[in-house]
Amino acid sequence: MKQTGTYWYHSHTDLQEQQGVYGAIVFSPKVEPIKVDYDKTIVLSDWSDRHPLDILRELQESRGGHGGGMMMGGRGGMGSDVSDIEYDAFLANGETQQFYSMKPGSTARLRLINGGAGTYFNVQFANMTMKVIAADGMDIQPIEVEQLLITNGETYDVLVTIPDSKRYELRAMADDASGYSSVLLGSGKKNCCREGAGCLRSVTDENA
Repeated sequence: MKQTGTYWYHSHTDLQEQQGVYGAIVFSPKVEPIKVDYDKTIVLSDWSDRHPLDILRELQESRGGHGGGMMMGGRGGMGSDVSDIEYDAFLANGETQQFYSMKPGSTARLRLINGGAGTYFNVQFANMTMKVIAADGMDIQPIEVEQLLITNGETYDVLVTIPDSKRYELRAMADDASGYSSVLLGSGKKNCCREGAGCLRSVTDENA
């Protein structure tokens, strides 16, 4: 294997992908050219409590028996996502909220993967910038962004810095603004969330 970078897999059998059969694949080089203090993989996804077959049947009926591709999202009408199916939750590594302990002044490489069946995600890191260093497994010329739109199946590697002893929110908002998942990075008890957005009240600690 010569190619390195961030990739993912998902099932093409029946509707297994919509039921959670997907995950990350990371190929690491022998010598990592970019030195970081933490390397975290974050798989973003959407979830419906309804069975995918019921959703597909409803889509087919609403379209005169011609269901679209099996991107399964949103609600139709105002506020719908790209695929007309309403989701019950948006997840990061299978959870709506997570916490990764990171030391002040440290740099983290976040490998972002959109494993959603039908959701685009707008990703922001508190009120700070992210440095994009890779796209779909390929290294790119680094670019600073305040927001990153990740469409279905895309992967991006970004660098973020933890300035001080607080917890900073990486928020992945569904493109139709119907919900989001959050990953808090840092330390301490004070949350520094995206400006103008509410902070999470509780998180589950995880050692770095």
